[in-house]
Amino acid sequence: MRQRIDYGIDLGTTNSALARMEGGEPKILKSDDTQSDTTPSCVAFTKAKNVHVGAHAQNLVQEEASRAFRRRAQAAPQTSNAFAEFKRTMGTDRQYHSDHMADDFASEALSAHVLRKLRSYVRDEPVDTAVITVPAMFRQNQLDATQRAAEMAGFAYVELLQEPIAASIAYGIQAGAIDGHWLVFDFGGGTFDAALMRVEEGVMRVVDTEGDNHLGGKNLDQAIVEELLLPALAVDSQLALTQTLADPERRRLLSGALKRHAERAKIQLSTRESVLIEIEDLGDDDEGEEIIAEINLLLSDWERVARPTAGTEWFER
Repeated sequence: MRQRIDYGIDLGTTNSALARMEGGEPKILKSDDTQSDTTPSCVAFTKAKNVHVGAHAQNLVQEEASRAFRRRAQAAPQTSNAFAEFKRTMGTDRQYHSDHMADDFASEALSAHVLRKLRSYVRDEPVDTAVITVPAMFRQNQLDATQRAAEMAGFAYVELLQEPIAASIAYGIQAGAIDGHWLVFDFGGGTFDAALMRVEEGVMRVVDTEGDNHLGGKNLDQAIVEELLLPALAVDSQLALTQTLADPERRRLLSGALKRHAERAKIQLSTRESVLIEIEDLGDDDEGEEIIAEINLLLSDWERVARPTAGTEWFER
């Protein structure tokens, strides 16, 4: 039986991960569906009232976003059963309604499903305790919600560790090896922290922090959609989208359906100068014709919309 906490969890907006200390070194426990180091922080419910977490749930989130746009065009009722980015509403009264479950779920309830999924990766011993990282700017209500999520997932005891400290340790800043100040930037999928760290006499602590609990990679995805993809579709001579783009609700649904293309392009542009985005199976335009388009996205375009002065009006709060 372990006498110390040897499990660490990154409960992220986009992806989550579980690690275990083995022989003094952290080892990532890979997901049981794709054998990846991370698990998408997505939860989906089926008609049979089964719960899916991870890669399959992420696919269902993307499918539901495309289906929502098609249903709006057909004036069909909207349904919701797949959810992502719920970390951004931790500690609030936001409820996510599932038609299949005929029930509402708070952010911590959905987060509990993610934590339960991660916990299931350990098959050789029970896991009752863990360290869970949280943004340095999380308020008390958000910290309390994270604690509740852990309890709902079956953890008897958890310690919450600020993400800048976890990042400092992960990148080799050893508290017992060097003294001084360090400025740590933590830019995640949904939150941003800038933390001033002080290492003194073997003790590492956060001196001061600043950041934004609603600023992250997801905002950059949205900026790509609003600043690059939608304008490109608007001027495509083969498409008729004037009415769709003028209608706030239809525009919002189209934007949601395009976010997966934006995220994929953002990742690919990390190593390329350009990427071709192929859009299909999205739905119909104003004239009932299928939306099919190719958009060549340049690295320079992406860098332009990622600047602080560009695209900020699309950042969700």
